[in-house]
Amino acid sequence: KGDNSFYTNYIDGSRNYEDFITGDLVQYVEKTYRAKPGGRWRTIGGTSMGGFGALKIAFKHQKEYSAVAAHSPIVFLADPAQMSDQTKNSGRFEWFTRMITPMFGSPVDVERWRANNPLDLAKTANLSGVRIYFDYGTADRYNQSIGLGQGLKALDTVLTERQIPHTFKEHPNEPHGWELVSLHISESLTFLCESFK
Repeated sequence: KGDNSFYTNYIDGSRNYEDFITGDLVQYVEKTYRAKPGGRWRTIGGTSMGGFGALKIAFKHQKEYSAVAAHSPIVFLADPAQMSDQTKNSGRFEWFTRMITPMFGSPVDVERWRANNPLDLAKTANLSGVRIYFDYGTADRYNQSIGLGQGLKALDTVLTERQIPHTFKEHPNEPHGWELVSLHISESLTFLCESFK
């Protein structure tokens, strides 16, 4: 589940979730199962915090994954210090900042944040050859508190302006996370599997 890590290595090196996904897990799968080695035959996906992790990892390690799919991914418009007053007063902001301290510090190390936030990564990463799918529901509970929909629309804009092919879907009146996944997993799995053709 990632232990609220956003699939990011801890500053102190005690827990390295990104390294686990991109290194240990890949090695285990390729050693244990009949999996073809190399990024051409590898995709990644997730939902909510896992969607953040999937996008982040695919954008940072673009040669290691041929496609990424993310349902309701948590994508932030800004680093925590720059977040809107509405977000800061949402009642969950203090909990959120405590949760991300092991990965990003307190106060937040802005450069480290930008090096891991999918929206910031999308502005400069070489994403040619990576197929990208992400979606969210307009009834997502995080639309108001952290501006999830705004973050995803911003990501769509960045990718469009950079002429990076991608699929972005906004589902009217649909919820967050696993509920959204249950409605659209056939779309995202088909998208990922098409990468192997």
